[in-house]
Amino acid sequence: MHWKTESYDLLREDWIPILWCNGRFSRAGIREVLTKAHRIKQIAAPNPMDRVAIIRFLLALLYWSKGNPPNDAHGVVGESFPESWFQRLEDADTFRLLGHGQRFYQDPSAQRCRPITDLLQEIPTGNNFWHFRHATDYTDGLCPRCIALGLLRLPLFAVSGLPNLMAGINGAPPIYAVPCGASLYDTLVSNWLPRMPLGEPTWAGTQTAPNPHDDVPLLEGLTLRSRKVWLHEPCGATRPCVGCGKNDVLIYKCGFETAGKQENDRWHDPHVFYLSTSPRQALRAADLTKATAFRMDRPWRDLFKAILDTGRHVSTGKATSLLVVGLATDKAKYIDVWERTIQLRPRSSEEETVCLGVSSLTESPPTMSSKETAITRLTQWQHQVKTLEEIVGRRKGSILGKFAASSIQPHIEDGLSSKSGEVLNGSSKVWQDAEHQYQFLMKIMARALYPAFTTVALSRQEELISKISIYQKNRAKHDKTTERKRDANDTD
Repeated sequence: MHWKTESYDLLREDWIPILWCNGRFSRAGIREVLTKAHRIKQIAAPNPMDRVAIIRFLLALLYWSKGNPPNDAHGVVGESFPESWFQRLEDADTFRLLGHGQRFYQDPSAQRCRPITDLLQEIPTGNNFWHFRHATDYTDGLCPRCIALGLLRLPLFAVSGLPNLMAGINGAPPIYAVPCGASLYDTLVSNWLPRMPLGEPTWAGTQTAPNPHDDVPLLEGLTLRSRKVWLHEPCGATRPCVGCGKNDVLIYKCGFETAGKQENDRWHDPHVFYLSTSPRQALRAADLTKATAFRMDRPWRDLFKAILDTGRHVSTGKATSLLVVGLATDKAKYIDVWERTIQLRPRSSEEETVCLGVSSLTESPPTMSSKETAITRLTQWQHQVKTLEEIVGRRKGSILGKFAASSIQPHIEDGLSSKSGEVLNGSSKVWQDAEHQYQFLMKIMARALYPAFTTVALSRQEELISKISIYQKNRAKHDKTTERKRDANDTD
């Protein structure tokens, strides 16, 4: 055992994986990470779920210690958080994983005995997929470092299942989008925005479900756990942890049961984009294992449009990285987790107003701002997916049509999403590249649907390509509507 404290105090034990600005990897405790955040490049956990969970946990600690940010917090980059801010953490005595008294994120009323590996979704247990990895319940254990990471996931990534297990405050895990800066300090400052009410985190006392008719305070929503957990004592000699592979004294069992219904429509998560708020509908990752036509598991069109509609992260005046993490689930099963970092560059003064001609997706009406340009093109993109399925489906049958359409869509969406910053800034070039690729793939699909050299087949190929190639019809209709509105405003 190489612990600094017998009760494994998270303030002092080295458990948070970090990458320093000089390129060195190590682990550190809560206090060191917060006070040296300006020297840390990023959280270096290999699983993106842990990176999101740790950033949100550190953010909650910052709010709890200092409250809302001072007026000049967002104008200072490269400085550090004063150590005096975090004296409250030392006084709280609530960050111990083991020992008598209050434990971090635990509830002694949890009586249902389960293998400790239930805390990590990627470790196979019960009827979950094994993903080229094997583990045995109650025989393979976890070290305290991995257990702490698993506890931090409870407010974010829990699902419903038997017996009586329920999802967290967000319901089925949504897609999380977390702004990230050049250092951990910059990341925390970027997310440290004035919010009211703050409330109290669940580690500070007994957890109770928030009133479904009242707005949920920030700290309560960030830390509301979906499971009651109570760790059993570590036992035996040191062995490799099934989570990280490090030799340590392991824990094999825990009390693990539902914390009751936590899902709440009055909670507005700061890292979630909502398609609608009444009823609340968040963006979620699709389950690709279901027997339906292939679709991208990343809803780029809806995500990009939500970013533009809300104005979050695109008008900060500086370059921003957005860590996007999605967990695909099927009821109690964890299917897949993915991540993508979106680079958002600040708009120049020239990009705030563009003056282009009017003819296709790659062009915009005069005096349209870059935000309006991007929204217009994304709207056309969404409409074209439906148009493609409808036209191909009418000509070759619905099943074959959907199959053909879904063969093209992922290629286009992957190309556009890899240049997300340009898409969100209304750049014409990225859409021109997508349009050329789209036309190329449409020609291939048309020949596959009508594989012949007869006059009829060639005629149908040309007809299919011309009808849905470059949005001409939809673009012209949108332009006429825009022109009528502009003329009406001029008349008034």
